[in-house]
Amino acid sequence: MIKPVLKFQELILKCVNNDSKAQELLYKSFYGFLMGIAVRYVAGHYLAEEVVNDSFVKIFNNLKHFVMPEDTERQHKLFRGWAGKIVSRTSIDCMRANKKHIYADYPDEATLPSDHIMVLSRLHVSDILKLLNQLPALQRIIFNMYELEGFTHEEISDELNISQSHSRVVLARAKKNLRTFYQEQSINDSYEKRIN
Repeated sequence: MIKPVLKFQELILKCVNNDSKAQELLYKSFYGFLMGIAVRYVAGHYLAEEVVNDSFVKIFNNLKHFVMPEDTERQHKLFRGWAGKIVSRTSIDCMRANKKHIYADYPDEATLPSDHIMVLSRLHVSDILKLLNQLPALQRIIFNMYELEGFTHEEISDELNISQSHSRVVLARAKKNLRTFYQEQSINDSYEKRIN
């Protein structure tokens, strides 16, 4: 006999009621997605796994507060966004605990360009992660929060206890640095192709 497919809303309800099989299914279903967020913030696979596991504890403890929309097509998407923000915040907390001075980046706002970062379409995910990991911690956090997770500068300001203008300045510096790292990598790749 084939078991019927569990609807997402039913899965969440079972998780709220501490059904261990439903929690395991939710964990396995979203582990890869949440791990993808964690590795953009913290350095190292082991630390990212720790962040994801800590995040799942928070997710399961707060799942009763998640407001499930009636529209079944939006349920999965809204849950991903909600869980993703938990992982982002847990990653930031982890970085705070492991690094005492992530807020040492205070650039001069007048010296920053206002243009946007170029599309890095020719790079693989691993290449992009290497570029992101070259950024100073605060730049990496704010870039991830704003560009990848969809936080507003107001939310970043509240979360990191910095001003909105500081968030904007650090984001601009992160974009400038990513452009520089990308250009350096492109030059190195071209050079290696010529000598080989």
